[in-house]
Amino acid sequence: MDVRQLPPDEAGKCVELVDPGNHLHIDVQAVMHPSRVHPDIETDSIEAEVARLESPGARRLRHASVA
Repeated sequence: MDVRQLPPDEAGKCVELVDPGNHLHIDVQAVMHPSRVHPDIETDSIEAEVARLESPGARRLRHASVA
């Protein structure tokens, strides 16, 4: 995927990967801890999505509050 630089007010340590099919929005962030995946998912049932992701092996590192 091509890389698109984000505007300075959004950039920080992130870049955006450009999906040629325009189906995904993917930001990649430099971090100081071991690399991992952090999906942001819109859902009506957080626990159902957690169960769906954990079934193939994902692990919840912490419980995030919903705004």
